[in-house]
Amino acid sequence: MAQQTATLREYRKAVESSHDLIAIVDRQFRYSMVNAAWLRQQGLHRDAVIGRSIREIFGEETFEKLKPLLERCLRGETLLFEQPFDHRTQGRRFFQLRLSPITADDGNIEGIVIIRRDVTLEREAERIKDEFIATAAHELNTPLTIIRGYAELLHDETTENPFAQNERRRFLGSIIEKTDCLQKLVDDMLDLSLDMSGQKPALNKTLWPIGSELAKQARHFQRLPGKCRFEIRCDNMDVEIFADQNKIGQVLENLIGNAVKYSPQGGLITLASFREKDSLRISVCDEGIGMTTKQRENAFEKFYRADVRENSVSGLGLGLAIARNIVEAHSGRIWLESGSPKGTCAHFVLPLTYLDERISGAMPTRIKT
Repeated sequence: MAQQTATLREYRKAVESSHDLIAIVDRQFRYSMVNAAWLRQQGLHRDAVIGRSIREIFGEETFEKLKPLLERCLRGETLLFEQPFDHRTQGRRFFQLRLSPITADDGNIEGIVIIRRDVTLEREAERIKDEFIATAAHELNTPLTIIRGYAELLHDETTENPFAQNERRRFLGSIIEKTDCLQKLVDDMLDLSLDMSGQKPALNKTLWPIGSELAKQARHFQRLPGKCRFEIRCDNMDVEIFADQNKIGQVLENLIGNAVKYSPQGGLITLASFREKDSLRISVCDEGIGMTTKQRENAFEKFYRADVRENSVSGLGLGLAIARNIVEAHSGRIWLESGSPKGTCAHFVLPLTYLDERISGAMPTRIKT
């Protein structure tokens, strides 16, 4: 008897410690047991639940939906299904419900065990995976089609009808451009894989001037079709920062790329850097279509794209998520401001500390983290 009592205590402890919501109801669908997770989820006290029916706790509408399933369970079936639940503070959640009959020693069914498991995170992961596969397939297909098309043209060129030199250069230029697009997609996916595994990007920090990096990025984007105008504003073009230049360059490329995508032909994009106490603030501002409050709030989520229309700009929706990961790896922060319906500014701040000047006024200030 003592051993049986100890076993029951262990069972009760396991049920109470479970993160799944566990309840037992009798043949009249009255609660005879609920665990702590169930009570926390419903925001109820145990005394207000035990002995009361599902109809009393959740109302007539919910009970009528569950009643046919509960009756099937009382006939000996074990049921497994999913159910959405709108929580008053946590929003929409998804639960997997298992209804199992409880069989007495005489073989009769005396009640039902209801186990409800929160699968919201799993469903969100599945949604992200499906969305990623669909978007990646679309984004990879476009440059591959162009590369194949121009490569076939060059392959089929005849000696009798050769392409003019400028045509060959244009074809090869398109192939190189689209190859660069594919490389960026692959790099973004590798960065995503690193982030999803909980790892921060490895940083190779060196001293380098922020002004030259901004100028290099501006020159790169000015060469692309659909040119925008660029203006660089720095309180000191020669200020050096101690950071991973390739990674910060990747952040700038993502931010400027977004500005170009959403800017009108010939629109002005301003690249700026300013000291703010012990930090350096870098900004990319455009005169584009702007963003709503909701778009700004969601912009750093993986795979989020503010415009999902058929003719919307291309992209996996990873650029800002990757940029944030890099900036935070530098112990910085990144955010967006927008004067919707026109213009967006992306800002990020990197922390700085200053080395003492060996001879006052004789050496330029050098910066390191």
